[in-house]
Amino acid sequence: MASQESQNSSLRGICEGDINSEQTIYSPGYDNGLYFNNLNCVWTINLGDIEGFDLIPHVFDLESQTTCGYDSLVISDYAGYEEYFCGSNSEKFRESDSKIKAKPVRRNGEKKTFNSGMPTVSIRRGYATLVFETDSSVNRKGFAIEIQIKETTNPDSINCPNTAWAPNAENTGCLPYGVIVE
Repeated sequence: MASQESQNSSLRGICEGDINSEQTIYSPGYDNGLYFNNLNCVWTINLGDIEGFDLIPHVFDLESQTTCGYDSLVISDYAGYEEYFCGSNSEKFRESDSKIKAKPVRRNGEKKTFNSGMPTVSIRRGYATLVFETDSSVNRKGFAIEIQIKETTNPDSINCPNTAWAPNAENTGCLPYGVIVE
């Protein structure tokens, strides 16, 4: 059996990457039923100049801990907003008509942590980073997260003066934005 170090080094190709199209991201080891220990995977999503995209978790099963301090998936957008996810999804997150939200808890001040799985996450604009970190014990199934580009909802949207701002729902003004959890 290969050592954990040689397993991790052989995962570099699937444990990181630049993504520029719709696809599904799988945690390393997903096909074998369990993700690996001691991972630090980084995926950079750059879909260009688009309105936004969704990260849809078809499977999400990470070790659960109150502050996601053991194993976690961190999603951040280009403006620097971060969300931490761990735990396991239940049917409530997989029902596309349901708008039930995960319950956030605070970690390190302003960072939000969702320790009961991952709902669909909407990202404004075309850029985000996913960081998957695991500790040295307890392995679970992992994740299969689909990247789905949103259809343009308002092609006549107003132009906001700052890239950290976006038009409001009425298209009458600008508001700051970041990662939106539905």
